[in-house]
Amino acid sequence: MIRLMFFMQQFPGFGGIETVTSNLAAYLHKDMEVYVFALKKVSGMPVPEGLKGIFIPGSRKRSKITRYYNEVVRRHGITHVISQGGFSKFTKVVLNPGRDKAVKVITALHGMPGYESPEFELLPQTLAARAGRGFQWKLYGWLGVTEKVLAMKKRKYCRRFSGSFRRACVEGDRMVLLSEGYIESFIASYGVERYREKVVAIPNPCPTKYEAVVPAAKESKGNEVLYVGRLSREKNVDCLLEVWSSIGKRAGWTFSVVGDGPARQELEALVREKGIREVVFEGYSVEPERFYRRAKVLLLASEFEGLPMCLLEGERFGVVPVSFDISAGVRDAVGDGGVIVPDRNAAGMASAVQELMEREEHWEEMSRRAFEHSRKFSVDAIGEQWKRLIMSL
Repeated sequence: MIRLMFFMQQFPGFGGIETVTSNLAAYLHKDMEVYVFALKKVSGMPVPEGLKGIFIPGSRKRSKITRYYNEVVRRHGITHVISQGGFSKFTKVVLNPGRDKAVKVITALHGMPGYESPEFELLPQTLAARAGRGFQWKLYGWLGVTEKVLAMKKRKYCRRFSGSFRRACVEGDRMVLLSEGYIESFIASYGVERYREKVVAIPNPCPTKYEAVVPAAKESKGNEVLYVGRLSREKNVDCLLEVWSSIGKRAGWTFSVVGDGPARQELEALVREKGIREVVFEGYSVEPERFYRRAKVLLLASEFEGLPMCLLEGERFGVVPVSFDISAGVRDAVGDGGVIVPDRNAAGMASAVQELMEREEHWEEMSRRAFEHSRKFSVDAIGEQWKRLIMSL
C-alpha cells in the first residue's frame, strides 16, 4: 500500500499550491492513502475528499518540526513524500539526516527555474534599499556601495534556492518541473547534469471545480478584457493599463482588474492621473469564474510565471489569453488557444487585443481553441501522470 504525504506551507487554502494539492489528493486517494503535513493549518475551509489526515507541527522551530515529521512518517508508514515548492526550509526537513531513507522524496517546483533572481529585485526590502530608506541604506548610498551590498545579498538569497534544488536532486528521488521546456535550463542553472534522469515534467491541473464547465454562448459574453491575479510589482499590471490606454477603438469595452495586493493604490492612482477610461478594479474574488464567464480576453505581463493557473482557468471558459512571452510554462498554458507576444512588446499586445475586439469571427475561433486546449490540463490527465510517477518509485 502506497501512503503518500504532501509537505507544504499551509493547508487548505485558496492559493495555487493549496488548490493543486487538493485536486491531486482527491484524484490519488482512489489508489493510495493520502496525507498532508503543513506548517500551518487554515481553519474554516473544506478538506478534499479521501484525505486520511492533516498533520500540523505546532512549532516554528525546525528541530521540533523535523522531529514531528519523522514521527509522523514512522507512525503512519508513509512511503512517498511530495515537497510542494522545494523551498530550503522544506528540503531541510524532508531530507533530514535522521529520516527513514526508504521513503521516496519527490520535490515539485511550482515556479520557473531561476525565478529567485528577478524575485529578489522586487522584494520590498530590495526596493527600500534602492530608495535609500533607513539609516543603514542611506549610509551605503552616501558611501556609494548600495549596489555592491545588494549584489552580495542577492547571491546569498539565490544560493538558498540553488542549494535546496540541488540537494533535492542529489538526495531525493525526483524533481518535478511544470514544463518540459524548463528541464534544460533547470539542469544548467543548478548544476545537476549528473542527476538528469531525476528531473521530469508534469504540469499542474486546472481546478476540479471547472471540469464540467462549457463556455458560455457568445451572446452571453460581455465586451470585457480581464486581468486576474495579485496586484504587485512583478505582475506588471501598470504595463497592462498602458496597453489598454493605447487601444484606440474600445468604446463599449471594459478592462476589469480582478485581484488585490500592495500595488493596488498605486495602480488606481495611475488610472486617475492618466485619465484611463473603462477600467474597473473589482478587488479580490474567491470566485473568479463569474468574471471568466462574461469576459472575452485575458491579459498577462508578469516578470516571471511558472504555469499561470489564471490562463488555464480562463481558457476553460473560452476566454482568449494574450500574454507576453514570459516562460516555457506560459507558452504551454497558452498553446494554440491564445496569443504569445514576443519581446514584451506592448504595442504588439495592444494590436493583438484590438484584433480580438474588432474581429468577432477571429475571437470565436480562438475561444474555441482555448477551451479545447484547456482540456489537456484536466485533473484526470495530470493526476494519471502523477500516479504513474509515484508508482514507478
